[in-house]
Amino acid sequence: MKHPFGLEAFVDWLETQPPAGIYNYRDNNSCAYALYLQSIGISASVGAYQWHRDDTLEEFDLPNEINETVRGSKAQWTFGAAARRGRQFLESVS
Repeated sequence: MKHPFGLEAFVDWLETQPPAGIYNYRDNNSCAYALYLQSIGISASVGAYQWHRDDTLEEFDLPNEINETVRGSKAQWTFGAAARRGRQFLESVS
């Protein structure tokens, strides 16, 4: 079973989004990972190294591969580009 907060589940979700859809990496509440968490019922704020649940204020480390998947460059803040970066990370570890 895929861990719901892991890269594999996140990339699977990215691949269901419109490839040209744009997100804002710099916005803690509307970066791609925050949008993913919202899609699984978790309201959260996401930073470069941590994220926290808005309801419980629990903090979690944000794995570097997730941050790098979302970050890219400003011209590449689309779901399709993030999905490609995430798949590359997954393929590099398999």
